[in-house]
Amino acid sequence: MIYLFVISIFILCYHLFIYPFIITLISKLKKQKSNSTIKYFPSITILCPAYNEEKEIENKIISFLNLDYPKDKIEMWVISDDSTDKTNEIVEKYSNQNVNLFIQKPRKGKPSGHNMVEPFIKSDYVLSTDANSIFDPQAINEIVKVMQSDEKIGIVSGNLKPGNSLNKDSGEGLYWKYESFIKQQESKIHSILGSNGSIFLIKRELFTQIHPASADDFERTLFVLENGFVGKYCSSSIVYEDMTEKPTEELKRKIRIISREWFILERHLKILNPFKFFITSVMMFSHK
Repeated sequence: MIYLFVISIFILCYHLFIYPFIITLISKLKKQKSNSTIKYFPSITILCPAYNEEKEIENKIISFLNLDYPKDKIEMWVISDDSTDKTNEIVEKYSNQNVNLFIQKPRKGKPSGHNMVEPFIKSDYVLSTDANSIFDPQAINEIVKVMQSDEKIGIVSGNLKPGNSLNKDSGEGLYWKYESFIKQQESKIHSILGSNGSIFLIKRELFTQIHPASADDFERTLFVLENGFVGKYCSSSIVYEDMTEKPTEELKRKIRIISREWFILERHLKILNPFKFFITSVMMFSHK
């Protein structure tokens, strides 16, 4: 039992302290590519699933309309998951401003909503976001700069910041600070292992049909890696979101996410093969 205890403590310390230290050290030694300007403005379809978001959806749409990006190159598709409140009515008010409403009946969740509209997407890139995540005006410009910095990049994750000062130092806020730091270091070394569900940009050809029970921000990143591309983190592409206030709600959400990720890894076991994906597999074992 004592050996099991010692091993458990080592694994915990490695995950929380040793691994972050190692990747931080390596990232400082690795030369970074940068792109300070947009080479061209690609067409982008923003997918925003929503279920009974009448309190949030208008603010989301307004933040979309305030984006500093050519209006003829971007549009937002709100996928209403059979909402029963005024969500659909609010969205339809903006139908003449590059905002389109799709209604999924019956209610099936975010992945199924993405699958429903996927065949109709004709843009260069797809940006996935949440209804309660408010865009910074420069969010799209910044994430496109990173995408265009290297042809090998298939997906770019943005940065989620707490929108309410009450929870900036809560467990949820601290978790995102830690996770964002790890993403940034992994991105510098090789690739992120999972994107931020509140904002990530992916090449259209890599945005495919997905398992209806998937955590798509994780699974799509694995799909990108399997196909020879990498994922990067863009700290300057920001969305703001009010964090969960109750620790019990945070815990339930984390358990749900972790459970889904186990099934996702089961569908992508080859990513753990060190003979084919050496760096990715080591980072996966260390991070996840």
